[in-house]
Amino acid sequence: LYALALAQGDSPASLAHDVADVPSDYHPDHPMREHGPARFREALAGSYNLSAIHVLEKVGIHHFLETLRSAGLSPLSGNASDYGLGLALGSAQVRLLDLAAAYAFLVTGGLVTGAHGLDVPQAPHRVFEPTVSWLVMDMLADPGARRQVFGAELPVDLPFPVAAKTGTSGGFADTLTVIATREYITAAWAGSPDGSGTKGSLAMWSAAPLARAALLAAADGRALTLPAMPEGLVKRDVCRLSGKLPGPHCPTKLEIFEPHTVPADTCDWHTIRGGKVRINYPDDLSAWAKRVGKES
Repeated sequence: LYALALAQGDSPASLAHDVADVPSDYHPDHPMREHGPARFREALAGSYNLSAIHVLEKVGIHHFLETLRSAGLSPLSGNASDYGLGLALGSAQVRLLDLAAAYAFLVTGGLVTGAHGLDVPQAPHRVFEPTVSWLVMDMLADPGARRQVFGAELPVDLPFPVAAKTGTSGGFADTLTVIATREYITAAWAGSPDGSGTKGSLAMWSAAPLARAALLAAADGRALTLPAMPEGLVKRDVCRLSGKLPGPHCPTKLEIFEPHTVPADTCDWHTIRGGKVRINYPDDLSAWAKRVGKES
């Protein structure tokens, strides 16, 4: 989903607010945790649900569904209306093996080869461009981005860099983790076969240790690797909150971009009033800021 958004012109610094007040056609039947304004990097690494919904609304359900099919996630029968915006949160049923094979695009420059036996080779096909694929891999390999939600010393923190994604289904019936390097991809499922739930256990603490153990077994003492940054990408400081070019009072973060996606605007969220830095949230965050007591 985020790779598709990047392919359409977004960047790791683009915003996907994890806020219920953002106008949306998605109406969950239970409250979702909100993290406020979120750049793609933190939203993806931290599995922000509302951010994912808003990204899907932006790129389009039909386009996303066709991309999933192109990546080998099948059968995915039906059309976009059969899945709705819940497709961003995993409403489609897929095989774990196909999911693991699809994640290969992160470490192969955008190529995917369908799941197959060792003696049945298949030709890879392109799903995303190399720069887009690398940027998504970099977001999923960023310990600092996922640490904001999950904390430190995680099962996906290995002795070598990895790209990792966890997922937990509604009711905690399924927990999934995929971990990717250039050499191996491991995926694990943990849950209740009868769908009764796992008593609140998140994927990071159930499926992730299994995927970690599998990858360490495959590595057999070797240090596994991730692809190097492709030529043509550039690094720029951005405001840590807005994702724009930093103003004089902004906290900053170094981000990586395709040149045509570098922000053109300078952040105007941070101002000095009364000798203190104040945040002026834009209109689309004003209701959230008021509700959670973050009015400037």
